[in-house]
Amino acid sequence: MSAKFARTVNAMNNYLVTGPRTDEVLSLPCTTGWGDDGVMGWLDAIGARVCLLGIPDDRFGWSLVHRAEEIQRVPYRYYKRFAGDLYRQGERIGECVDVLYVTPRGVAVGDDYTLLNKELRDRGAELRSGNPLLALRSARADDVVTIAVELLKKDPFVFVPNRDAVQRWIAEMMDAEIAAIAPDERFPQVSLDD
Repeated sequence: MSAKFARTVNAMNNYLVTGPRTDEVLSLPCTTGWGDDGVMGWLDAIGARVCLLGIPDDRFGWSLVHRAEEIQRVPYRYYKRFAGDLYRQGERIGECVDVLYVTPRGVAVGDDYTLLNKELRDRGAELRSGNPLLALRSARADDVVTIAVELLKKDPFVFVPNRDAVQRWIAEMMDAEIAAIAPDERFPQVSLDD
């Protein structure tokens, strides 16, 4: 017997879902890809266990950091709407949309989660495979998000190895890049003060 999976209908971040809570996940509004009413917000809210398979390097992993970046409204991201046609078995059935808190187009932000992984380990929140041939790490989604938010509160650039170039982009190019977004790709920009 094979498991039956359903798929979310977001344009960029899709998830295969199975199990007794499938309808709950499929009914999430997903106003933004990493927001409270999206799949990552749901994983965070229920304290789901997340596994990283095949990512041995401490600098990488944990897509949930993007949720923490959106929660903290880091200054090197902005909202952008992505839309596309939704097809089911070759037939167009409508539009699918994702709103993401994206990084700049013209400068590589990079990712370095070394401090996050250290904090997860120091707090006993990360499990690791004891087998050196199996790169497997695991943590609860809420632990990843909580610790990432704490680190971002101290330093909003904590995960950005290309800090100087990103700060120059913020000062010199960010407003122009946001202003150049096509009308159908716009989504209201929200600041920490909102």
